[in-house]
Amino acid sequence: MHGARPPTRHRYERVAHANTNRKRDARRRPKDYFLQQLVGKGVRVDPKPLSFKNPDSKITCVALKYRTTDELPEMYDKPLLKLMYEGSLEEIREKVAPESRVANAQNANGETVLMKCCRRALYTTSRSPLAVVSLLLKSGADPMVCCDSGKNVLHDLFWSAKPPPPDVLEAMETMVDMLHESTGKEGLLELMLSEDKHGYTPLDYVVPEQQPNWRKVVDTVVAWAASDAEHDEAFSCVTGPPGSQGSSQTLSERVVSNLELVTEAGSTVADFMRDMEPADVRVVAQLCARRCSFLVSDCSDPDAAIIAVSPAFVDRTGYEPEDVLGRNCRFLQGPGTSVQQVDRIRRALATRSTADVSLLNYRKDGTTFTNRFLLTPLRAAGQVRYYVGIQNCPDVIADDRRRNVARLRREGIDAGGWIDDEDEPSTSAKRGAPSSPAAPDAKRRKEGCAIC
Repeated sequence: MHGARPPTRHRYERVAHANTNRKRDARRRPKDYFLQQLVGKGVRVDPKPLSFKNPDSKITCVALKYRTTDELPEMYDKPLLKLMYEGSLEEIREKVAPESRVANAQNANGETVLMKCCRRALYTTSRSPLAVVSLLLKSGADPMVCCDSGKNVLHDLFWSAKPPPPDVLEAMETMVDMLHESTGKEGLLELMLSEDKHGYTPLDYVVPEQQPNWRKVVDTVVAWAASDAEHDEAFSCVTGPPGSQGSSQTLSERVVSNLELVTEAGSTVADFMRDMEPADVRVVAQLCARRCSFLVSDCSDPDAAIIAVSPAFVDRTGYEPEDVLGRNCRFLQGPGTSVQQVDRIRRALATRSTADVSLLNYRKDGTTFTNRFLLTPLRAAGQVRYYVGIQNCPDVIADDRRRNVARLRREGIDAGGWIDDEDEPSTSAKRGAPSSPAAPDAKRRKEGCAIC
């Protein structure tokens, strides 16, 4: 389990204090908003703090030191976690048969395999992690438990569900729906209000700026609590509560709306990222978070016009946004730029592949710099629509793109390939090493693809 984290409300107060009074700030806290909405709907809330040490609590601490029976629980190990993370649903279903107790496997501190898989579902798109969570719950996994620090599955969920990528927010909504189906409205309400040993509820770990869907989740839970039915299936966290008006904007749009990117006049970041695949939204968000130098080009444009530029690109190259937007990337090349490397980029573009190459580029003032360049496609509405060109791409992002190519291939989608220096051993270079400048070939560059 993660350690104690400074409560969201303290950080939130520091940001808001200069512009509003303490009373208005309190109303903005997710937990206070939740309690106010419950009272407004006539839902009775116990004024005493809920925790596993409260004798009235329905949540049980399953850490070994708190167990009152001699019977040892099923303990998970690395092979079991590997199966949960990488195995097929058929293999997992066979392993977690109700009589096996595996669905409630845990470690000595009380962290359960359900908690582990919920966190895993927020960080990977490699298989069907949400399906594994659903399978565990349907196989008898008990969500009404906590570890020795008092944290239950919702503490983990709200603490971990921070973009990028934005699809973690959709996963969070889906898992709250699953927990409601498993525990009913009373159980979910107790999970939401239960405090850990530091006195924080799951909602204290919500960061509104990073989780713009928190209010929709809270409103849905309140609507469930106020409903006469124990399991009201007429609405969900994914669709929103009855009468909600916030469904017109996608999560991707809300997450990317504050990304630092410069676009052409009359265009916004959300405009070109609206239909982008979640894995590709993640890349753009990660690049912005790391303040990387990169450009985004529109493949539907005959000249592959640049439609977005990062502030780091401006700082690194000296080109202002107005020098770049609407153009293609050739202006970064010069007499010393390797024709072999440019050819690799052309091949990647022609086959909708990713290129990972070393290039000699030129700043606006004519000085040169070695650029470990990653050019990778971004998909929107199922088609390659954009390319992002990343200067000195961090290895963690390059590795993420390799995994994405492998994932698309497993799903039967044409993901192109991976083209890098190792394609030609005579000129191979390790990632991060400079390329050898080759003699210019103006004719070949002029006849090449628009982006290079």
